[in-house]
Amino acid sequence: MRRGRAPANNSDVLAMFRLVYSGEGATQPLVDDSSLTKEQKWQLLFDRNWQNLAPSSRTKWLVYLRKWKKWIDDHPEQPEGYLVFPSSKVSAFLSHILADCTASSSKDPHGAVKSARKALRHLRACQAGIPDDEAKFPSQPYIAGVTSRAKAATAEARQ
Repeated sequence: MRRGRAPANNSDVLAMFRLVYSGEGATQPLVDDSSLTKEQKWQLLFDRNWQNLAPSSRTKWLVYLRKWKKWIDDHPEQPEGYLVFPSSKVSAFLSHILADCTASSSKDPHGAVKSARKALRHLRACQAGIPDDEAKFPSQPYIAGVTSRAKAATAEARQ
């Protein structure tokens, strides 16, 4: 904890893990075990995708989840709120992260985009109902394009 600051209340960010997509193409929960309740299934996913992460990873990715929340709050026109869906919205957010890194003369924009993408992947893994074709969003063309631009920006920044 930093000196002079109250500890952060992460409940607003952690609440995003409970979101469920119910629109067109919605899928079944990611954990399929009929002997478990819906809450137990969610808890398994949450434990795997958040609680069991190394503290340093959680701390780093929490920064990007807060940036996701703020970006969505600043862009209410984005579909589906805090859900990590559709991939075009994820791409727009990653482009925002890349632009911030470029504006601040970061030496590793690719690292920032990669960390943001990983944080969203963990969040997405707990958000039920997102169509299967969106499940592996790092391979989506929109997102791969941002990642490629981030790699080029890092190479340029390090010259």
